Amino acid sequence: MRALYISILLLLGLGLQAPAALAQLVAANIPASLKGDETHAVVRLDETLITIESTSKFSRSNKSIVTILNKEGRFKALKTVFYDQLSVIENFTAALYDANGKRIKRLKSKDITDVSATSSNLFDDNRKKVADLRYDRYPYTVVFEYTVVNRNPLILPDWYPVRSTNVAVEKASLQVVHPKDITIRHYLRNMDSPPTSKVQDNNLNLLWQVANIKPFVNEQYDPPATNWFPSVNLAYSSINVNGYAGAISTWNLFGQWYQQLLVGRNDLPEATKAKIKALVADADSDLEKTRRIYKYLQDKTRYVSIQLGIGGWQPFKTSLVDTKSYGDCKALSFYTQALLAEAGIKSNLALVRAGRGAPDIIKDFPSNQFNHMILAVPLVQDTVWLECTSQVNPFGYLGRFTGNRHVLLITEEGGKVVKTPAYTANKNLQNRTVQVKIKDNGDATLQASTTYTGIQYDSRSELKDYSFEDRSKYLYRVLDIPSFDVQRAEYQEVKTRIPEVKEDLVLNIRNCASTTGNRLFLQPNILNKRSGRLKKQTDRVTDFYYSFSWSDADTIIYEFPEGYMPEAMPKATKLEGAFGSYETSFSIEGNKLIYIRKMMMKEGTYPPETFNEFVDFNNKVIRADNAKVVMVKNT
Repeated sequence: MRALYISILLLLGLGLQAPAALAQLVAANIPASLKGDETHAVVRLDETLITIESTSKFSRSNKSIVTILNKEGRFKALKTVFYDQLSVIENFTAALYDANGKRIKRLKSKDITDVSATSSNLFDDNRKKVADLRYDRYPYTVVFEYTVVNRNPLILPDWYPVRSTNVAVEKASLQVVHPKDITIRHYLRNMDSPPTSKVQDNNLNLLWQVANIKPFVNEQYDPPATNWFPSVNLAYSSINVNGYAGAISTWNLFGQWYQQLLVGRNDLPEATKAKIKALVADADSDLEKTRRIYKYLQDKTRYVSIQLGIGGWQPFKTSLVDTKSYGDCKALSFYTQALLAEAGIKSNLALVRAGRGAPDIIKDFPSNQFNHMILAVPLVQDTVWLECTSQVNPFGYLGRFTGNRHVLLITEEGGKVVKTPAYTANKNLQNRTVQVKIKDNGDATLQASTTYTGIQYDSRSELKDYSFEDRSKYLYRVLDIPSFDVQRAEYQEVKTRIPEVKEDLVLNIRNCASTTGNRLFLQPNILNKRSGRLKKQTDRVTDFYYSFSWSDADTIIYEFPEGYMPEAMPKATKLEGAFGSYETSFSIEGNKLIYIRKMMMKEGTYPPETFNEFVDFNNKVIRADNAKVVMVKNT
């Protein structure tokens, strides 16, 4: 296998001795079809070779030649290669060439930095080497080559011939070489070209090639890039990680493999077992028991990410977490599962791809697509989901970090794909009542009582811990009111499974209404105006993607000085679309103006042709939100 690996490297030309003669180094040779205002860089050649040596070892070699056309494309002159305890980087080289293909610089080993790949609050073995060839004379070309040898078959890399917007691709290829007795699965997204294949020396050689791909361009409200960039996803059918061997070709088998990593890890001390039994002794339901144990976890432990070798997948022993009172997502989830078991409550670990806006997993392609772990507690009434790394998370609330996506439950029988709770518009509420007292000079006192629930809770939940000064700074930043003073800003949190935070504001507003003679001019929507006009697109490529559902309800009552009557009043507005709705109303009761606004948006992915309908909807909302009332004083 090693001889075959070397011969293929030579065939692909992965040495740096030859590039000076290659046409790809000369900027003038870029095909005209790939140039344009939207092209910031061109990948002249990108060759990736993945060589499978066994079910526990593979290598990935890459050579890329990229011409940087302008300042916006200079990020492509920076190459970062990651490694850890189960992988090693070999032969990382980098060189810079001018527009005519003349070599300007070649980085030596000491010029390639080697640093931790994670932030300071984490402890792991994830590291990265970074080669920086950024240059200030455009165009120029960079050449990077490296090989990573890996002993973690769970992270068999996916291939993205296009990795960035505004970058064209002249030629790119993926070659996968593996013994015929090892099954490597693949899954195509946004490309329909099957690989060419041939058998050589008892190995199967698969090859994908693409050419002359014009740059993808970011569009407003486009989906995550992984949903629309072409890619080839790869996975073993059977693996061996540090002696933990098994099949992962189905989600059930994947779960069975993971179960091995848990064997012998639960050694909860007897004293803690007794403490948990006492803690829940008088609880009247399993839900209450679960609630108490979750609070116990939050009070006792803190999150520290420790990812060393197989520890990136295998949790600490429960005795260690119990003694040290810290752990990563796996350790804390597994520890919580052990605590619940002492109370007679069954639970399941759940592997998830976490992150606000993170794409969902490919359900039809069993493989490692996860970066986090949570815990599912199936009770009679409902399943409670627990984020075990947070000391402040409301009981049973996942939010946008892990909510509304598919996860892999680890059950006794194996793995099972289920979906975490979706927070719909009727759960993600902002409900506001406002009293505004207008003076003759246009100044006003505003009292607002607002309740934020679900995902809308997330935007205000931390304010309860702020000082009055910091709360005021926050309000000055987010409220679209030209000039005001904060008199009161109080926040009260209710930690239910759909949590809420109550906001109580008193503001003194200068020039709330502008004055001209005996008239007052007022924009009734004082706290919740939508902004950001959109432009229509006649040639949109990507789907239109709205990332989460929400609903707002505002009732604002303006009290004017005696003698003022409406002279001009906006008409009521009502808008409906597949993605949401909006309506307003205005009424007069004596010297009071009552303004009611309701808006709802639905999470979803919509066809490109619906985007202009959304543009119309959005811009009409902005126009309605800026409507003015004219009040005139009787003389």
